[in-house]
Amino acid sequence: MPLISVIIPTKDSAGTISACLDSLASQTCADFEVLVQDGLSADGTVDIVEAFRTRKPRLDMHVVQERDGGVYDAMNRALTRARGEYVLFLGSDDRLFDADTLLRVSRSLSTHDDIVYGDVVSPRFDGRYGGRFSIDRIKHSNICHQAIFVRRRVFDALGTFDLRFRVLADWEHAMRWFLAPHVRVRHIDEVIAHYADGGLSSCCLDPVFEREKRLLYVRHGRHCVPTWKKARIVAKEISAAIRRHDWPHLGRALASCPAVIARQLPISR
Repeated sequence: MPLISVIIPTKDSAGTISACLDSLASQTCADFEVLVQDGLSADGTVDIVEAFRTRKPRLDMHVVQERDGGVYDAMNRALTRARGEYVLFLGSDDRLFDADTLLRVSRSLSTHDDIVYGDVVSPRFDGRYGGRFSIDRIKHSNICHQAIFVRRRVFDALGTFDLRFRVLADWEHAMRWFLAPHVRVRHIDEVIAHYADGGLSSCCLDPVFEREKRLLYVRHGRHCVPTWKKARIVAKEISAAIRRHDWPHLGRALASCPAVIARQLPISR
C-alpha cells in the first residue's frame, strides 16, 4: 500500500492537467499513487492522461471516467478506491511545489498524525498563504485542501465531503476535523502546492454553506469553542431567522442549542 494517495478530480481539464501530472511524475518520493477521477470530460482530458501514463509507466496512476455530481462527489468517489494511508486532493490546475515536496512531507509524518497541513503559494493571495490555524481562525478562513494530508481513518470516523455544499464542502470538512478534540492535527512549515487562481471557490458562491457556516462552527466546535461565543452566535442566528421569517433556519439554530452547553474537552492546535 502506498503512503499517500493523490486524488485529482477532472472535468474538461485538457489545458491544465499535463502540468499537474508533470509535477507528480517529477517527485523524488516513490511511495504514492495518483487517482484521476474524470467527470466525463468532452475535451480529451482522459486521452491526455492516458498518453501521459504511457510515457511515465513508473508513475502509479489510475484513471476512472464516470458521471458525477460535482467536484466533491468526484473526490468522494475516488476516495473509495484510494489505497494510501494519507490522502491529498489536488485540483487539475494545481501543481506540487517542487520535486521534493512529497519526500519532505513523508519524512515528517508520524504515527501520531491524523492531519498534517502546510501552505500554498498562489497569485490569488499575492504569494504564500497558510500558516498555523487556530480555533477562531477556522471560522473566518479556510485551509487550502491542496496543502492537507488526511489520514484515511479520519474519513471513516467523521465522514466524507457533504454534497449539500457545492463550492465549499472542503471548508465544512476542515471545520469538522479541526474542531474535533480527538483528531490529531499538526501544521508543518512547508509549501505544498501552487494553488491556481480562478478555481471553483474563487469564482462561485456557496449560499448554502454561507447560510449555515456559523451554526456549523458551533456544532462542530461544541467541545472546544468557548460557551459564551457559541451562545452569542446561536442567539444572533435565532434573532436573524425570526426577523427574516426564515423558519427552517430557525429550526437549525434551535437544534444547535445542545452544542452550546456541551462539555468542554482539551484540544491542542
